[in-house]
Amino acid sequence: MPFSSDEIVARFAQAVAAGRLSHAYLLHGADRATLRVLGERLAAAILKGPPARNPDFYLIQPESKSRRIRIEQIRDLEKSLHLKAYAGAIKVVLLCEVERMCLGGADAANAFLKTLEEPQPGTLLILTSAEPQIVLPTILSRCVRLQVEGGAGEAADAGEEEFLGQWFGLAAPGPIRAYTRAALFNQRCQQLREMIEAAADEAEGASDDEDEEAAKAILEGEYLLARRRLIAALEQAVWRRAPGQSAPTPTADRDTQLALRALEELNGSLLQNVDQNLAVERAALAIEGLIDR
Repeated sequence: MPFSSDEIVARFAQAVAAGRLSHAYLLHGADRATLRVLGERLAAAILKGPPARNPDFYLIQPESKSRRIRIEQIRDLEKSLHLKAYAGAIKVVLLCEVERMCLGGADAANAFLKTLEEPQPGTLLILTSAEPQIVLPTILSRCVRLQVEGGAGEAADAGEEEFLGQWFGLAAPGPIRAYTRAALFNQRCQQLREMIEAAADEAEGASDDEDEEAAKAILEGEYLLARRRLIAALEQAVWRRAPGQSAPTPTADRDTQLALRALEELNGSLLQNVDQNLAVERAALAIEGLIDR
């Protein structure tokens, strides 16, 4: 159920007064700017003043030219959280666009898990993501999720709808369907890469000061996120088509379980930089039950 920003601020105040504040919250459902502003409001309410002026406030956001949250940022944060609070009894961390920890090998996300699993006493973690469906499940499961009014994210574009229609509309025998699906996935990925590059070309004038390597890093980061969104769209579509299911359950039918496990493993393999073609073919074969997992 989505709440307005004012309602969430009020609920936080009640939780603080009752001593029922959790150690980690994930704000989602609205655009990035709205979520950041709300995160800052919550931090201000906890710290009793503007967070930017408080030494017990820590802001983590994408800073590199590739717009990643780097593992060095997380390590520096961990060191800071082991120190005593300067001004009060609590430290507040606002981590914006948490999905950008999950790029590349997800090193930053994996490092951050230690902070989530073993939070320092007197630490409040506020995470934001306009795209929680592409955040690692291990992070989602350790946060109280609060949906914020203001939109449920980007709608699927025509290319994605066409891709999903083709993926689920194939009536070929298992092996043929598996390799055809792998080809469809790789074709859609190529389309996404071309769209990202075209958008960058249109904005070329705004990045004249960036060198070629930095520009490549930015494009690659955007592509990795787009590919993760594609896998998330497939996972959601599998659930929508599962017999009698509207949300993940342990009793889902065998075909649904096979597909979801294969897609989860595909995402994990791609995060570890396994060759995309091989990983996608393996996932497609696993969905058909044609290989041992």
